[in-house]
Amino acid sequence: MSAQGIAVEGIFGAEDAAEKRSTRRQRVLLAGKLVMDHGLVMDCTVRDISQSGARLLVPDSIAFPDRVQLLVMRQGVVYSARPKWSKPPHFGLEFLGAEDLATSNKPGHSVLRRMLVDWQARQGL
Repeated sequence: MSAQGIAVEGIFGAEDAAEKRSTRRQRVLLAGKLVMDHGLVMDCTVRDISQSGARLLVPDSIAFPDRVQLLVMRQGVVYSARPKWSKPPHFGLEFLGAEDLATSNKPGHSVLRRMLVDWQARQGL
């Protein structure tokens, strides 16, 4: 999965932002987990997604670090990302890379795989 390009910069849906976007967004409603470097994991909802980034709905106010990981539950993909814009409770991420948890051997991904397996079991998948 390619994760290159520039995500929305500014308020989503604005005409000037749409012109800056390098890839077309797809409106979605997907469960996600935001993972911060210091171990904090937070539920979120992915509202729009493209190859280059995503717009998230985050129910709690947070201060984003420079880098985060976004686990999109339905896809089983973890995206390395950086915050691009914020208008709470919505936040934009620019994707820096993506990995399928089913094939990833990174040690840090074992916890994410367990979260994914638990979520899939609760969903009956």
